[in-house]
Amino acid sequence: MLRRGAKPPNVVLIVVDTLRADRVGLYGNRAGHTPAIDAIGAEGVVFERCIATAPWTQPSIASLLCSRFPTVHGVVRYGENMAAAMKGDEQINALKDDFTTIVERMRSAGYQTAGFSVNPFVVARFGYAQGFDHFDSKFSLKAPGRELNRRVAAWLTTRDASKPALLYLHYMDVHGPYNAARELMQPLVDAAENLPQRERMEPAELERLDYLFWQARIDEAAKFDEQRWYKDYWRARYDAGVREADAAIAELRGLLADAGIWESAYVILTADHGESLCEHGFWDHGFTMSHHELHVPLVLRWPDVLPAGRRISEPVSLIDLAPTLAAQLRCEPIPAAQGDSLLPAIFEPEPAERRPLFAESVKRGPEQVALYLGDWKLVAVGEPPAFQLFHLAEDPGEMHDLAALRGELVVEFRRILDLHVAANREAAAGRVAPRVTISADERRNLEALGYVGDPDRATTSAPGTSSQSSLPAVSP
Repeated sequence: MLRRGAKPPNVVLIVVDTLRADRVGLYGNRAGHTPAIDAIGAEGVVFERCIATAPWTQPSIASLLCSRFPTVHGVVRYGENMAAAMKGDEQINALKDDFTTIVERMRSAGYQTAGFSVNPFVVARFGYAQGFDHFDSKFSLKAPGRELNRRVAAWLTTRDASKPALLYLHYMDVHGPYNAARELMQPLVDAAENLPQRERMEPAELERLDYLFWQARIDEAAKFDEQRWYKDYWRARYDAGVREADAAIAELRGLLADAGIWESAYVILTADHGESLCEHGFWDHGFTMSHHELHVPLVLRWPDVLPAGRRISEPVSLIDLAPTLAAQLRCEPIPAAQGDSLLPAIFEPEPAERRPLFAESVKRGPEQVALYLGDWKLVAVGEPPAFQLFHLAEDPGEMHDLAALRGELVVEFRRILDLHVAANREAAAGRVAPRVTISADERRNLEALGYVGDPDRATTSAPGTSSQSSLPAVSP
């Protein structure tokens, strides 16, 4: 909490797009991909079980900013009108102006606000620049983090140093099609090729690589023709992106230190969602409620205010971040926020009563909602819903559906889920999210990132089920 009369800190909010928690050293990964992120975590509070409110960017970031669930702010699903999409005039939902964001609250409290986003969804015309004095999203597709850092460095030379700064930084290095710098990728790809046992894909699984397959830069076509059949190869490409993002964060730390900002800055590091890496026969994100797509890192680092090295096992949600910042920085509260401040979890020895966490809004396909409660997770798919039940403490990979064995829990959790859906329906009454027609350039960029294309390829359901693809057949 900001002490009365104390100078407000500079705030640096880092979003690493598509970063799975289990790829970070702080979360048990021993591959050494994330030394810069791990160093930030060692200086702050690490939330071990943070859940995104949606498995893809647009609804997740909207929820992070305004602390409302996707079905309330209305930035839900993608390309619902697929007939229009195939004609090239696809529309997407935008964040409505009447939702107050934490950025707007911080600007009203005296912050100079600047946002930098490489993600083509997180742009002004889709509603994400609300509250920013400066918002830069004019990046080339999949620009590396070092390019974002250069823009930040340029902005720092013009900022008003008499005001505290809020920096929102959205990196895309980890996101598919997994094209990290060659010097980072090649060692990992070579190591994957030399594994004594490799995990080979079935032809249907390879087809589901979809845009990752067709967009990947191939330096050695002959080698790729053999390597592409192995999950280890594609996971190595993903991990190279993790390393590239971490290197960008290390560089960012240096430039902010040189500007006199980093030492006392309040740094928040998280991701908008994770990624499925064929654990259930499916690649990408946004089409299932898989734990790999929803479990994200969350680190809060504020020297001399937040306890360094504290680890919080209580499950939390990205929807809690805006209320937490408002409380800590003495901003006006977010109106009708649906998240809770994280301060009790950090400072109170006994956590409050367990609360349910929710995730909603797949891009396409049947409706899906996930409920997390303690170590349990319920997934509801379709209407009428089919249910899956997982005990994450014993089964983090969601390989064993216990719904048939624990029917009493399904009934209990379904009641909680029904209350959540009804409350959101009431909160959303009368609100309609603006719909924005994407331009030809935007469509090309989004298609290159796997967001638009043939609608038939994106019919999936929950973990353990398969996705259909419209790719031409491949043979081993």
